Amino acid sequence: MTFKNDRLRIGPPAVNKENFTVERRSRIVKGKREEIPKYLSDMGLDLYEYNAGRGFKFKKREDLSDFRKNCELYDIFTTVHGPYYISLCSDSPETLQRSIERIGELYQGALWLGAKRAVFHSGGYGKKLKQKALKIVINSLKLGIELAEKNYPDEFHEFKDIALCPETGGKQGSLGTIDEIISICLEVGTDRCIPTIDFGHVYARSTGKLKTKGDFLKIFDKIENELGKHVAENLHIHYSHVEYTPKGEKMHHPMSNKAWGPDFEPLIEIIHESGFKPTIVIESPDLEKDAKLLMDYYRKNVLEG
Repeated sequence: MTFKNDRLRIGPPAVNKENFTVERRSRIVKGKREEIPKYLSDMGLDLYEYNAGRGFKFKKREDLSDFRKNCELYDIFTTVHGPYYISLCSDSPETLQRSIERIGELYQGALWLGAKRAVFHSGGYGKKLKQKALKIVINSLKLGIELAEKNYPDEFHEFKDIALCPETGGKQGSLGTIDEIISICLEVGTDRCIPTIDFGHVYARSTGKLKTKGDFLKIFDKIENELGKHVAENLHIHYSHVEYTPKGEKMHHPMSNKAWGPDFEPLIEIIHESGFKPTIVIESPDLEKDAKLLMDYYRKNVLEG
């Protein structure tokens, strides 16, 4: 399976509950999950990443039928971020085994949502050497895929259309350097696994050394050289301004906060010049507001420029 995108898409990982209102029976009321696709489409956005950081809250596939239909109707490409408590190299045998099982749950949650990218964090190094932790993560992920086939026999054949996307980590103690993420994808296979490059995390982990167009380009070139051009041009990206300390990521900031980076312009320039078609999730605290800001920038300066 080669995971391809039809075009560059931009969207948020959630919606601001205070802003998310719709007109229903001549009244302005809070929107429901199945109304998110139209809400985003009306703002000019075409991507939505469902945040299942605290687990999946739905119980059956039918509960999401209206959401999936509306995503198709309003041309919203859906991705999902898996539970934060997945830890594929945990020092605890119980946590490790449960995390392996959660790979199947992540697949199923993505399938029910109609999502084609399933993002997850691998966990922290713990007390282990980095290379040993990486080997454990790779083995755990392979076991998770094998167990998913056993635990979800009626749905597993549909999982092949969903890319598992290990994400770069923002803290020095998190397993998730660019090299580590590439190694995971190489070992598991890019027919199952492609990276999530969070440029905010890369910026924070490097203590602000992601600045120039050349800095961004090195990352794309590395991915293309080691995983293939099809992976680089269809990359799943997270982006936001991130404050950091010597330990790495501290907190995310709105795009209006120029004290922190990385800058968005060189990233868009590279994507445009290379003809790449990534999915870009804007992880700003301002959610859909900043996603729209960057979509407007892209349309004005690239599509119409």
